[in-house]
Amino acid sequence: MIQRFWLTQRLQSPLNGRQMKYFLLATLLLLAACDNSTLAPKIAAPQRDVLEKAKDVDLIIQKNAEEIQNKAKEAEGY
Repeated sequence: MIQRFWLTQRLQSPLNGRQMKYFLLATLLLLAACDNSTLAPKIAAPQRDVLEKAKDVDLIIQKNAEEIQNKAKEAEGY
């Protein structure tokens, strides 16, 4: 009888303090493990730097090409 009462109370009751502590610990560990996935890998850092420099060079080339076209149009009288 006592065992049956203990079992039914155990199934009906929410998490107790000890269970809650383990549940929170597991949740925190999962969140901590997932937190680093948002950072970009350091392996690709040199490639990203080169890409940014290439974009800057491309902008410079486009501006120079536009200036040359404008000067050519002015020389022709447009």
